[in-house]
Amino acid sequence: MANNPQETKLQRYKKRAAAIKRDRDTWECHWRDIQQFISPRSGRFCLSETNQGNKKSQRIINGAPTQASKVLGAGLSSGLTSPAKPWFRLLTSDPALMENASVKQWLWEVENRMRDTMQRSNLYNALPQCYRELGDYGTAPMWMEDDDVEVIRFYPMTVGSYWLATDHRRDVDTMYRELTMTVRQVVDKFGLDNVTEATKGLFHAGTMEAPRLVAHMVCPNIDGIKGKIDAKNKAWASCYWELDGSCDQFLREAGYARKPFVAPRWDVLGEDIYGSSPGMDALGDAKMLQVREKQQALAIDKALDPPMYGGPELQNKSVGSLPGSVTIVTPSQGAGAPIAPIYQVKPDYSGALEDKLDITSRIRDAYYASLFMLITGQADDPRKTAFEVGKIDQERLLMLGPVLQRLNNELLDPTIDRVFDVMLERGMFPPPPPELQGQPLHIDYISVLAQAQKFLMTGSIGQFMQFVGGLAALDPSVVDKVDFDQAVDEYAGDIGVHHSIVRSDDDVAAMRQAKQQQQQAQQMAAMAPAIAQYAKAAKDSGEAVANPGSLLGAAGAAANAGRGG
Repeated sequence: MANNPQETKLQRYKKRAAAIKRDRDTWECHWRDIQQFISPRSGRFCLSETNQGNKKSQRIINGAPTQASKVLGAGLSSGLTSPAKPWFRLLTSDPALMENASVKQWLWEVENRMRDTMQRSNLYNALPQCYRELGDYGTAPMWMEDDDVEVIRFYPMTVGSYWLATDHRRDVDTMYRELTMTVRQVVDKFGLDNVTEATKGLFHAGTMEAPRLVAHMVCPNIDGIKGKIDAKNKAWASCYWELDGSCDQFLREAGYARKPFVAPRWDVLGEDIYGSSPGMDALGDAKMLQVREKQQALAIDKALDPPMYGGPELQNKSVGSLPGSVTIVTPSQGAGAPIAPIYQVKPDYSGALEDKLDITSRIRDAYYASLFMLITGQADDPRKTAFEVGKIDQERLLMLGPVLQRLNNELLDPTIDRVFDVMLERGMFPPPPPELQGQPLHIDYISVLAQAQKFLMTGSIGQFMQFVGGLAALDPSVVDKVDFDQAVDEYAGDIGVHHSIVRSDDDVAAMRQAKQQQQQAQQMAAMAPAIAQYAKAAKDSGEAVANPGSLLGAAGAAANAGRGG
């Protein structure tokens, strides 16, 4: 946003907002089709659509596409970010540090506190909506704001209510949105001195509930002055203004140290700002399914209640069509039955049903429904592990791999980072151990989907151990080639076992040394009676043992000591 000395900052923001809005225009037609045929309750393309409860599913007769969308949302929620079990853990970049007991304990405590904060917030209500928006429209922004009650609060956005822009790295770095607020809400949020004259007039007239349109843009703050840390000079600018022709000032100029929103995309082609989605892939079949459903219903209606014909004597007479009713007619000359079907309708029910099932199957495949039903335990044994899921549906897991990686980068990583930063600023973590000073942390995902993905890449450990076990039956010395301790560490990491459960190498070494010492002590205790008996015999006989390093030498030395030298 290059500065023009002839323009005010607000004018520059308005100009950029207009350009961002033009970039989205070509996507809206596609999104509206998905809304009408797959997800009728989503989408806000006009500010007046907020809080509208009227029926929006007039074009949907068969609800299979909508159900497939719900399965994807629930499957991603259960498979990636289940609130019922841990789905991420914190690791150090230095693997050696993960063997340190104090480091492991601190990471374990931090993870538990973060999970507790996420549970108390509305994150697990917001994420399922994001996942459905991703599946249907390919883009799903979510706002993240500090909260005095819940520490942090999340606000998912639906398609049509936002506009986005990307930076030179093709990462989403700008969000623009338009809000409908009442006069009372605008004055409460921004203060009476900052609103337009029109809003002031409505406020003084007591018209508190009159609607006002407010614009909001968040973007990198190129106008910030380095070295200053006040709200206007933070890394991310956050500016509000009224969408009023007379607006000549911001309602608020503020900022954030870290980007306050995420904008994950399902898949992105080239320089596109908005993502493509399974909903776009399934849209043609979703439309065809409604056509086939309507055609089959019409065919069944014609077969059960066919159009009839009769002679002229039926004109102006009521014809009984209910069972047991009688219609009195005078047969026409040369006519057969006075009332008969115009033509016989014999629908191919099996063929029509097979066609519908084929279309439905394609829709479900586009939404990965079979995989997500397996994960959520609705289509198979709910006790299946991530590795069993990986074995059963490897093909879809491989296809889903790039999508999951993008979700990690654009949704989950920044969300976890944001929660961590907010909690760190509020002093909600214990002091870190000295070993962690200056050490970066990174996130490792241990959800069902993440483990299933890892199984496809690292399941070779089990195969290798089976191979070594087979060779060991022929040559036991082959096991010397295997570092079993490291194999345990690697396997535990692959299946998502928390690092606090697996002992560090130092702890294991200390335990083994203690066990060895205990065994030596037990051996000495077991030999003590024999040593005492021999010492007594040596003392009585006056024998001397020449070899003090042997067992007998030890007994002789004890005997000599008993003699006083």
